[in-house]
Amino acid sequence: MPSVLIVGAGLSGLACARAMRMADWAVTVVDKGRGVGGRLATRRLGTAAFDTGAQFFTVRDGAFAAAVAEWEQAGVVGRWCDGFPTLDGVSGADGHPRYRALGGMNRLAKHLALGIEVRDQRTVTGLTGDGAGWRVTVQPGDLAKPGAQASGPAETLRADAVVVTAPVPQAIALLERSALSVDPALRQVRYDPCFCLLVDLPRAVGAVLPAPGGVRIEHDPAIGWLCSQRAKGLRSEGDGLIVHARGGWSAERYEHEDATVLAELVPAARAVWERAGVTDEVGEIHLKRWRYSLPTMSVGAACVRVATTGPLVLAGDAFGDRPRMEGAWLSGMAAAGMLVG
Repeated sequence: MPSVLIVGAGLSGLACARAMRMADWAVTVVDKGRGVGGRLATRRLGTAAFDTGAQFFTVRDGAFAAAVAEWEQAGVVGRWCDGFPTLDGVSGADGHPRYRALGGMNRLAKHLALGIEVRDQRTVTGLTGDGAGWRVTVQPGDLAKPGAQASGPAETLRADAVVVTAPVPQAIALLERSALSVDPALRQVRYDPCFCLLVDLPRAVGAVLPAPGGVRIEHDPAIGWLCSQRAKGLRSEGDGLIVHARGGWSAERYEHEDATVLAELVPAARAVWERAGVTDEVGEIHLKRWRYSLPTMSVGAACVRVATTGPLVLAGDAFGDRPRMEGAWLSGMAAAGMLVG
């Protein structure tokens, strides 16, 4: 049975893992985070739940629509709406349905990971092709964090093929550490970062935003999105707001300390949510950072095979010119197809 090691347990990596497992490959997924999902992230604060990364996903591609239909039948996702209005009331309906994961976006990731061997809290630090496949060096801990050190000894895993679905800058760093060639097109990839605020509203008596519960913010230099977590079905008491800062605003301040960011972001967000009619008492506020939130310059191919002696494929939401969740899934499936043939 051929084997594959997949770097990254986000949607792209999990899509690839499921497809290759169905093709009778032995599959191992390695991720530096705690658990699966990547930006399919749901955080719990006491009894409150917040989707801190992806808020929803759209369906345009036929193959992706078929996958979503399976998830819907399994009770994992549900149709939410056909678009989100602006704060000024302009409809965002465009004929393409928006879906949410029932119980939080991370539930979808956990569903896709069922039956897959996932080794979390491990960072891949080296790849060596030996003519018979790959030797993959893995160290315990999230070594992408500044100043992070491995929490234990390195181990070496073997695989016939490798698929890397980490954000492209991290993939490039791994290739360079491994003395592997880097396609010049990869160096052109760019991402916007995003600051995300989790705002607890423990005394709210219902969803604090009108249906469908998400609002696009236009003409504000800092804030781009508000979302009621109760409207998404994540709470039965109180409510919580997710606030996303704009990519440019986040990029200008990304290296600032959390306290500095909060001192500027919270007043800007409060002004927007009050314009939206939210006046409920605010409880805890937390900040989440996403360094690689949205690809703004991507690679045209759905995945890229690195020219080496063994199969090594790069994939993710920065491939195929379809960012966000649909693009991530399609890229992961394309990587599986490239290897399985």
